[in-house]
Amino acid sequence: MKGAIAAGHPLTAAAGARVLEAGGSAVDACVAAAFVSWVCESPLTGPGGGGFMLVHEAESGRTVVLDFFVAVPRAAAVGELLELAVDFDGDTQQLFRTGAAAVAVPGTALGLEAAHRRWGRVPWAELVAPASALARDGFELTPIQGYLHDILDGLLRHSPDGDAMYGVDGRAFRSGERFAIPALGATLDRLAAEGVSVLYTGDLAERIVEHVRGGGGALALEDLAAYEVIPREPVSVEYRGHEFRSNPPPSSGGVLIALGLLSLGDRDPTPSAIADAMEAQEAARDAAFARALYSGDAALQVLKGTTHISVLDADGNAASLSASLGSGSGVVVPGTGIHLNNMLGELDLAGASQPGERLTSMMAPSIVLKDGAPRLDG
Repeated sequence: MKGAIAAGHPLTAAAGARVLEAGGSAVDACVAAAFVSWVCESPLTGPGGGGFMLVHEAESGRTVVLDFFVAVPRAAAVGELLELAVDFDGDTQQLFRTGAAAVAVPGTALGLEAAHRRWGRVPWAELVAPASALARDGFELTPIQGYLHDILDGLLRHSPDGDAMYGVDGRAFRSGERFAIPALGATLDRLAAEGVSVLYTGDLAERIVEHVRGGGGALALEDLAAYEVIPREPVSVEYRGHEFRSNPPPSSGGVLIALGLLSLGDRDPTPSAIADAMEAQEAARDAAFARALYSGDAALQVLKGTTHISVLDADGNAASLSASLGSGSGVVVPGTGIHLNNMLGELDLAGASQPGERLTSMMAPSIVLKDGAPRLDG
């Protein structure tokens, strides 16, 4: 076996599988799949979002989490958040907040580049190329993707640029229709040739900032230039002869899962025991818990739209990537295909995360080890 991959879209998984078949590492496959997910899962993920990648090295036994989640801009936004209702099933509505004022400092592109530099062995441009071709040529929306475009339509197309990217004949794209993002294809071509620095210190960074600040957002060139990927040691818990490793503080998801496992203890995972563990997790999800994750104050981040990729290669290396735009902001940088996040709309930031500080997240890329080897990667 040359490896295995699971992802949120068949085309995402296929891109990673091709890399594994050619002898690429788990990280190579994860990076290639992530770029394709920017195209076929664009309401959920892309260069304008943030995320985490957990990487397990088979030879050393070490696990590292790369934190490239979004950060709070150093300046305050001057515009107001736009509130839009999303109708999930005709009876259930949820209010989302978006607009340029909701855009936090993105980190996904820089995170993928950092992972590839450290663990990749396939040339960077080769990993980007399938995604850029798919963005230009387009693909047929699956029923699940058609549903996603439909329920998020109000968010995705509230702006002229969002409508130009996600609309056809004044409506959302539907299942079975061909969806393409040629502008994103051109952006990906530049990332392949020049690296992601163009998004953080180059002319694309200037275009991103100009668009966000023009809409009343706070993102500045200094925010992008100062952004860094942070390697972290995972949180670790022993459970029934296995070791669970996951996303550490300042994010909360891995800690909450670990808390649930500790609550189970040696008990068999019966429905009753699992319910008790979930109650312990829920009881911990309060403001005091969130503040404890930081040296300063923080608020618990509950993401509404996330995608995930899990990869295991032939050598036993594993990569687990969780990434998100929030709930799909509809804030699209003209001519680039870059869909930005609305993470600041997910939080009441008053007295919470400080300017320049990384937001906390419930995302928890994880791995379960048995005798030092991966048992589960997700």
